[in-house]
Amino acid sequence: PAQLSAGVELLRRKMTAVKGQPELLRTLETIVKAAERRRRRAEIQVQKRGASSSTQHNNLNMVFYGPPGTGKTSTVEVLAKVFAAREVGLLESSKVTELNKETDLDALIGRGSTKLNLAQKVGKLFEQSQGATLFLDEVHQRGPAFAKDLLPLLSKYEGKVMVVIAGYYNDVDNWLRNSDPGMISRFPRQGFITFES
Repeated sequence: PAQLSAGVELLRRKMTAVKGQPELLRTLETIVKAAERRRRRAEIQVQKRGASSSTQHNNLNMVFYGPPGTGKTSTVEVLAKVFAAREVGLLESSKVTELNKETDLDALIGRGSTKLNLAQKVGKLFEQSQGATLFLDEVHQRGPAFAKDLLPLLSKYEGKVMVVIAGYYNDVDNWLRNSDPGMISRFPRQGFITFES
């Protein structure tokens, strides 16, 4: 058998905590392997040119479909650690900021946020999450105004913030398709993952 890369080995070790999702590991391994290849190519470019590495950012955004209790949150936490690990190097930090239907956006952002409008608050959230992960659980319950403010930020921070949205399949899928025609394109196809109950 071929030797596992350091990133895939790390992913497998960390994913032992997430039970009952056989398809998930294969999908995540594909993402990690692609990230490792891109990193190696960038390192080769640096060696050849003697310049600093490329500023091209990878779109790490994902959509996790599934009911509560299927491992979506624990998977986000594992991915953040793996992607921030030296072996993979896709994120600067393993920090995960979670926003769900109960989260008070003002409390998450901090001092002075009550004077801001929704677009500014969501922008602040992305600003604070640079180099890390933003987990939007049950995002469909935030309404159309949130979606409208989210879309330009997904473009602006692509590859700088890993955004994972999660919820029941039909709810999230409808939200993605009905929010804005550009919303679904902000999430790479390989990042759509269904969690089985």
